[in-house]
Amino acid sequence: MFFSYDSSAYYPKSRSLCDYNCNHDTELYRNYCVVLFDLLGQSRSLQNINYIVDNNIPDNEKKQFTDKFYLANEIVEIINRSVYEINHSYSLDYNKYDELLRVFKNDKNFKCIKKMLKPNLRISQFSDTFIITFPLTYHNREFRNLSDKEYNELMHINVLINVDRILRLLIHIFNESLIFGSPIRGAISYSGGKIMKNGMFYGPALAEVHYLESKMCNYPRMIISDKFYSYIYNVYESIKYEQKYKGGKVKYYDTRLSYSKRILNSFIFDTDRFKVIDFISCYDNCGLTDKEKYFSSIVYSISKNIKIYKKRRQDHKILTKYFKLRNIVKKRLKSEFNLSFDDLLLMHKESLKNK
Repeated sequence: MFFSYDSSAYYPKSRSLCDYNCNHDTELYRNYCVVLFDLLGQSRSLQNINYIVDNNIPDNEKKQFTDKFYLANEIVEIINRSVYEINHSYSLDYNKYDELLRVFKNDKNFKCIKKMLKPNLRISQFSDTFIITFPLTYHNREFRNLSDKEYNELMHINVLINVDRILRLLIHIFNESLIFGSPIRGAISYSGGKIMKNGMFYGPALAEVHYLESKMCNYPRMIISDKFYSYIYNVYESIKYEQKYKGGKVKYYDTRLSYSKRILNSFIFDTDRFKVIDFISCYDNCGLTDKEKYFSSIVYSISKNIKIYKKRRQDHKILTKYFKLRNIVKKRLKSEFNLSFDDLLLMHKESLKNK
């Protein structure tokens, strides 16, 4: 499943011959964004299945394990349903697919834009690990009539809107998984590759995100690979470059620039200098207007899970990761919003009493 790391080029200024030759399998290869994450604490729950099957535990303890599996199943359902809703009903697609189409409806290349803007997320799962992929570039017959300039403009739009889409999805999943007691941790990167017949992604980015998740993600967070960050930053710089030297002739300049800025502003440096998704400051990116309500739900979920894991001596490592998350959230809330972790916790408890 895993492959040696290889640095693939930023999407081409001019397309190679393989883009045009449909008789070769190389047309199936393109650049993909790859997201990998797992659910904190679920590996231990999976190990407990054998105890239930073999009847090695008393009936009164079985309920404790089955309750864990129920919660795990709820999280899995939320993740799969969220991806499905973005791809089909768009209820979680804050970019509003129909509204986006109206922005570009008068473009002569509207047929190509419509295809690229339609959400096309693929999700696969093994054990408690999830992989989400979507194409960043296309090699399709429909695009052969485009000039290189038009092709690059459309790739900008495709990259920015779909990356913005996946970031919002991850923020939603992070919040939901935290409420259910198994927050996600993982990484995002990109590379050339292809989707195999079994639906799995084949490419070097899978090795990179697996390494970042398993070796570097020591508490719930989503690491942004240097390669992926550079990719987005290069898009941003190329848009500014076009504007600087072409003046008002740049197509969809405001749309492309606003998306690239929003994406880059969603990343921050963590304490160990890894770039991560800023789950705290990105609340407004998900259409959430009540920031204190959003923050208080995160604070309450962290505190509740710490209380639960304090009672389980065998889960000391997981408790340590929650302490790390709590300390970072405390600092971010105080430095960015001048909000107290304890005050938000009290506010959420009061709101629960009033329900």
